[in-house]
Amino acid sequence: MNDSIQNYVKPEPFEMELPVALNDLELLQRGKRAANISKDIAEKESALDTVKQSYKARIKELQSERERIEFEQREGVKQQLVRCERRFVYRTGEVQEVRLDTGEIMNVRPMNERERQPDLPGLGKPKPAAEDFTTPEDAGGTGDADLEDPDGDDGDPQDDGGGTDDQDDADVDESLDTSVLDAASLAQDQADSAAGRGTDGEALLPTQKR
Repeated sequence: MNDSIQNYVKPEPFEMELPVALNDLELLQRGKRAANISKDIAEKESALDTVKQSYKARIKELQSERERIEFEQREGVKQQLVRCERRFVYRTGEVQEVRLDTGEIMNVRPMNERERQPDLPGLGKPKPAAEDFTTPEDAGGTGDADLEDPDGDDGDPQDDGGGTDDQDDADVDESLDTSVLDAASLAQDQADSAAGRGTDGEALLPTQKR
């Protein structure tokens, strides 16, 4: 009896991980899986860097806000936009920067070359060209000649193709002179007639009056 017990073997199944040889298909599958895992890791690391940068920027903003609040609390003042004015004092050649709420002069500096030119009405405008004020005398004429001869002719027959225009002007002047003389003679006759004189200036008899 004792011999039979000693020779008896009781099996008890269990599992444990042990090296097992891979076939060709398993080797190929594992190669593809390793590549996909590497790609996934790279994407996650990139996303992690982006998140880190975002959080770092946000942390800096919070730190800056905290420093500003602590400064305002400590000094009792705050930073904000204030209306100011830059004043150019030409008497002293200085530029003053003044805050308008309190009138305080914050900064003073010397003017530069451009700022030394005052921007006042009537200054800095270009003068009219010299030809705009040219007179007939400046152009070499007498003034009357230009009025009498609007065409600019100087009386030289060679300049106007033989003097035809000058001859026409002379005829017109003579006709005007004749008309003026006739009008003057008629006016004198009327005046003599009213005064009881003849055309030769002698007194008319009562029977000779017109």
